[in-house]
Amino acid sequence: MYFTNANITEKYAVRSQTRTYNGLHLLNYALLNTTPYITKKQIDDNGKEIDVPDGQAIQRASVKIEKIREGFLTWLDSQDQDFKSSFPIVIITCLIVISNLNMMDRI
Repeated sequence: MYFTNANITEKYAVRSQTRTYNGLHLLNYALLNTTPYITKKQIDDNGKEIDVPDGQAIQRASVKIEKIREGFLTWLDSQDQDFKSSFPIVIITCLIVISNLNMMDRI
């Protein structure tokens, strides 16, 4: 289990028809400069259930990812120069931690 709070589970979360992308998931997308491909179930003309893009959920995720990026840049600007000089190590560490959390989600 990982640390969680209302920002992670509510403020920066996006709920779709089939799953919830919490703040840590969206942070991962923000760090990788990507957006989740979120789908919803729909019935096609033949009565078969298919997955189609959920444009509204994708847009909500994009907005929250942008807010995460802006908040991160604001936070980074407030750090001292010594910290900023070690910034590449911090990013690599963040990516490793988030990658491990994503693997734990799949278990």
